[in-house]
Amino acid sequence: MGPEHRPASEDRADSPAAELGADKKPFHLARLPIEVPKGDAAGDALTHLREEERAARWGVLSRQRLEFASEVLEIEGKVEAPRILLEELASDRDALRVDHGPENDFLRARHRADQGSSSHVALPLATSGSEPAPLPRNSVDQEPISGRSVSACVPSRRVLDWLLDEREPAARYLALRDLLGTPADDSEVRSTRAQIPRRGWVAAILAARRPDGSWVDPERLYTPKYRSTNWMMLVLSDLGLSKSVPWVRESCEFWMARSTATDGGFSISGAGKSHHCYVGNMTRALIRFGYDDDPRVRSALDWLVRTAHPRGGWSCFGGGRNLDSWEGLSAFAAYPRAKWTASMTDCIDRAAEFFLERELHRQGSPYAPWSRFHYPVHYYYDLLVGLDLLTALGHAGDPRLRFALSVLHRRRRPDGRWNLDALHPDVEGSLEEWFRAHPGRRPEPFGLETVGRPSKLLTLAAERVLARVEGTA
Repeated sequence: MGPEHRPASEDRADSPAAELGADKKPFHLARLPIEVPKGDAAGDALTHLREEERAARWGVLSRQRLEFASEVLEIEGKVEAPRILLEELASDRDALRVDHGPENDFLRARHRADQGSSSHVALPLATSGSEPAPLPRNSVDQEPISGRSVSACVPSRRVLDWLLDEREPAARYLALRDLLGTPADDSEVRSTRAQIPRRGWVAAILAARRPDGSWVDPERLYTPKYRSTNWMMLVLSDLGLSKSVPWVRESCEFWMARSTATDGGFSISGAGKSHHCYVGNMTRALIRFGYDDDPRVRSALDWLVRTAHPRGGWSCFGGGRNLDSWEGLSAFAAYPRAKWTASMTDCIDRAAEFFLERELHRQGSPYAPWSRFHYPVHYYYDLLVGLDLLTALGHAGDPRLRFALSVLHRRRRPDGRWNLDALHPDVEGSLEEWFRAHPGRRPEPFGLETVGRPSKLLTLAAERVLARVEGTA
């Protein structure tokens, strides 16, 4: 990352569909009471269904769209629909089709992970995939989620079933906690959380952990990026673990012992001056692990207050505050609000205003990676990072989030999920040019999910954001 990073706006619209010829007779769909009148565009009808589904987001409309797409394709020989429309309908049909069997590569991959396949000591690199992972069977599309009203920001039953799949307990736990609001002492929540270290993503990361509590090299916690101790701990902190798990506590203590700096924060070497990105990321992770009352964490929070820009925000680069330097604010978003001091509150308010007055993206020329969604984010920024952060801090109703929310809505797939757009480093400009000139210095990407495929972690983050926005309506 560097100060040359710039944001991007994205005004991508759905592909336009050409009109059916005006001489075509109207046709009716057998199971869907929609007529495309003479001279109207079939594409307009599909667009109408899209908007209806985005407004309600319930499976009955998804099923109607599936039937609509299927029927138009079936009568392709009778109606001279343009190829672009037929291709778009085919895409919709395939995205919504529920075709879930043992031959599915997604299930095979998860089965291998659950069985503890020895062929992957660490998680494999995510790669591009052309076909979306199908949603699970046995979903009741029309059934509202228990305890919540039907609204535009509640995931469909089908998406929720996918997130609650027991084969990935970390995602299941986060869905129970963040989307359904299930209490921490609920038996289902407790049993799911106990499974997190035993299968799925966390089990794969744990398989590469060294006996001393580190990953890769105990003398270098920050490199190689992005597989060494610092980066593994940041990912694990996102997955619902706490220091009550003995190996988590051991790794946290190892991490802090090697990183605590004399100026009150944390540094990569444990000596010299602390660095904002490192302090913010590490402090947030430790709070999530349950160290919010630890004096080392409280000292790091005080360091963040002292080093903030007087008008709000931070700089990782020494070249002035910027949107890329979001990590400090994320530490306070994780810190219990009841523990905020007056100086913390002032610092948080000024930093939040810095992001809001720029609408989460207005900084220099357009920067495309900010409109793509990533996980893990490491120390990179994108619009979903900003939305999750600002809505968590209580700004979900601020109209200055409108642009970022519009990008979030456009990124939603027809089936209600969000794709993993890229793995970091996803960069452009001078930094990308530097990496091309020095290929050996480009960090090795690390991913839990597959690029171009539906992401549980991004879908969870997007749904968290939308639930908070809904709560302010």
